[in-house]
Amino acid sequence: MCDGEYFGADVVFVGRVTRIARRGRGKGRALIRFAVERGYRGLGAKDAEVEVASAEGVGAAGHGFRVGETYLVHADASYSMKRLDLSTLTVSAKTPARLAAEAREELACIEERKRLHPATSGPH
Repeated sequence: MCDGEYFGADVVFVGRVTRIARRGRGKGRALIRFAVERGYRGLGAKDAEVEVASAEGVGAAGHGFRVGETYLVHADASYSMKRLDLSTLTVSAKTPARLAAEAREELACIEERKRLHPATSGPH
């Protein structure tokens, strides 16, 4: 059930939105800062905060992000010298994000996957 979204994203985590900086007008980009509560894929133990840019045309409202709310986030990263670059995380229409409270079933699936296959859960 969660395999496609989980393996389709470079980074998967649960985090609370601490700041949203809008860029551009209307449906322009937004930069969303998260306090990471639980990292599932692509984040190291020291990644307590991450910033995620919304893709062009999505904006923070496109995913419904609100400061203070906690989300399950699937994000894409770029690669620099064949290493995951966490400074350029993005969410788009193909990388879902939703309130953690509404993603209990998927979170249970991710937890089970992490328990059964820990090598596929950590940083790339």
